[in-house]
Amino acid sequence: MPYSEDSAGTAPLGEHERLSHREPPPSVGRWHPTTGLDMGDVDGPMETSHLLEQERLLDLDKDPPANAYPDSKRIVALISITAGLINFAIAISSQVLDQAIMKRFCDDYYATEGTETTDCTLPAIVGPASEFGSLLVTLVVLPSLITTLIAGHLSDTYGRKKVVMVWMLGMILDCASQMFVLRSKTFGLVVLAAGKFSLGICGGVAVPLMVIVASIADISPADERSRNLGILNGVAMVGMLLGTFIGGAVVKYTSSFELAFAMSTVGAIITSLFYILFVPETKPVDIADPTTTPTAREPLCKRLTNLLLAYKRNLSRIPLLVVFAAIASSTERNVPTFLLPFYTAKVFGWTTWENSVYTMEHSALGAIANVVVLGFVDRWLRRRMSGELEYAPLPAGVGAGNPQEASDGEEVDEEDPRNKIFNMRLALTQVRVYFAFCIVHSLLFAFADRSWMLFAIIPINCIGSLAALQIRNIVFELTPKEAYGMVNSVYDLLLSTSFMAVIKLFSAIFTATAANMPNASFFILAAVGGISMLASMAIRFRYPGRGEVV
Repeated sequence: MPYSEDSAGTAPLGEHERLSHREPPPSVGRWHPTTGLDMGDVDGPMETSHLLEQERLLDLDKDPPANAYPDSKRIVALISITAGLINFAIAISSQVLDQAIMKRFCDDYYATEGTETTDCTLPAIVGPASEFGSLLVTLVVLPSLITTLIAGHLSDTYGRKKVVMVWMLGMILDCASQMFVLRSKTFGLVVLAAGKFSLGICGGVAVPLMVIVASIADISPADERSRNLGILNGVAMVGMLLGTFIGGAVVKYTSSFELAFAMSTVGAIITSLFYILFVPETKPVDIADPTTTPTAREPLCKRLTNLLLAYKRNLSRIPLLVVFAAIASSTERNVPTFLLPFYTAKVFGWTTWENSVYTMEHSALGAIANVVVLGFVDRWLRRRMSGELEYAPLPAGVGAGNPQEASDGEEVDEEDPRNKIFNMRLALTQVRVYFAFCIVHSLLFAFADRSWMLFAIIPINCIGSLAALQIRNIVFELTPKEAYGMVNSVYDLLLSTSFMAVIKLFSAIFTATAANMPNASFFILAAVGGISMLASMAIRFRYPGRGEVV
């Protein structure tokens, strides 16, 4: 039964025709590359309503709603535990690796001089050690710029779990290589560099975040996605907090870097086994982009062309203002953390201990904000806004639902453009509120003249950082399910590269103003937050038949 507009005015498809019919219907609407969703007028002619109804009927067969997963809560818990274990294993060693490298160069310097180790802060020691540390970062970042993009596409085509398992192999090799850093100078440092390069080849630091976040999106209904991402972030922060504390305590009380690195390696192995044995695949094999799935006899050049066109098609769905808001949110979240040790040492005379206490308190409160505050605000705002938009029911006989007040047992048609608009509008409202918290935090940080004030305003910063989660939620709404990994990989790569540029910029600003006005960077950061809020106010999405909504 071929699809045509002549048949659109007839009765809905029967069960047999509905299940056997696979020819895609003509496009009823389109995604505007700069303003978001533009689906036309669903209140128009009768043919358009029937087209939308039959298109949703077809989508039910090939793309079941996310809340069809009866055990999604269990899978979210397992994935979140995996993220916590990853951060725990990495944090044990990452906090002490710089100290171990410094000790390696310090011992070698005094061994060459033929004297006992006294001062490890000499320029002849710190300079080469910092250069080697920069080399290690380069060995991780440069390969990952390519492998991150490839991993996103591969996770869409072949599944999330296979990509994460490959990355975990690189994580184990990286953690194990650190145990050789205090061995003979040449051998130990070469092995360490090789371990970092293997991590970069397997995806660097961006791939696990990108794929695990996509896994959460795979199984989360639209109205629970941001809360599930908050749980993921909260558990990951707890893992980093515990790993940092244990790694520092081991080195402090045993003076053994090798023990900390061995614990990190064992943690990486246990994490990998847990993920392989208990976390299921979340990417259904039947949800894939046919234009990027290779066939047996398809030429390589055609595969690459289709892949590039798919990247362009899917990325053009994201408005530029949303991209700007994402970069601004990353800036508001990461710049204070980067500047903290330099600013507090200059203004308050803080040492490593005060900075460690600040970091641990920030991680603990950040976990609470992600798990508790985000979920509470999302539910409360969803109830408040539930009466402002029309319901978007499923076709008759399938069940009815809406994005705000779905009854038990009812399925929500999450692909209905009205539901997508509602979810994006709700997330955008929260983004604007969280940007206001970022502005307040930056100003209070700049005016703080007592150490305790910095600790007192940590909750404000933790709440403001929630803007990043809701911006990612908007990106998921704008992205088809078969391209979650692809778009998420570019999104994380963009944030990583912009982060490096922003850090260099604010580092130069702080260096130039440290003598006379060390808090100038935070005034600039508050201005960035203000511009970001204004930009978020200008974001518009098209709502079918009712014009623009904010």
